Amino acid sequence: RAGASETAAKMSETQAASSAGDAGASATAAAASEKAAAASAAAAKISETNAATSASTAAASATAASSSASEASNHAAASDTSASLAAQSSTAAGAAATRAEDAAKRAEDIADVISLEDASLTKKGIVKLS
Repeated sequence: RAGASETAAKMSETQAASSAGDAGASATAAAASEKAAAASAAAAKISETNAATSASTAAASATAASSSASEASNHAAASDTSASLAAQSSTAAGAAATRAEDAAKRAEDIADVISLEDASLTKKGIVKLS
């Protein structure tokens, strides 16, 4: 019976040594997992910082785009005003040209009347212009 107990004790000792080896391997694996988790946390922090930077850049771009759109709208309004003023100037120029043509026609008519009144026949039948 003492032999069986001794065998059982040896077996327990072997199993304990094996368990200790397994525990050591588990501790090594746990340490590796801890390092991997720390590396993942650091990478996540970098990603978070990059995302914040990208968001800030996007906000600045949106502000610049809004400013450009506002400026373009102002230029479009100024162009509309210029076009309206040009149309008014064109209309006024056309009216002035019509008035000038009318005045020239009246001047020609008056000149014709005056030249007819100034022309008179002399005794010899020659037209005399005064």
